[in-house]
Amino acid sequence: MSAKPPNSGDDNDRGLMPIWRLSSIGIEMAVAVFIGWALGHYLDKWLGTDPWLMIVFALLGIAAGFKGMVAAAKEATADAERKSREHEQQAEDKDK
Repeated sequence: MSAKPPNSGDDNDRGLMPIWRLSSIGIEMAVAVFIGWALGHYLDKWLGTDPWLMIVFALLGIAAGFKGMVAAAKEATADAERKSREHEQQAEDKDK
């Protein structure tokens, strides 16, 4: 039988990816909002539309941050389901 050892390097690297991805959600959200706010602020100063573009672009930044958060949650859920299926498969193979 040529089963992969449970703690091989590739498995450990893959196991850390969801942790790193989920830990970056807050930073990703803050950066998206800041970029939207900053872009709106400078456009407002340039076009003299203070504060409307700042509000619009900040809201767009919030929407972009939430989109990234939902994508990260979906990715983490899919990864957890994949790991669960692999674990169940290994348990079934062990029982045989």
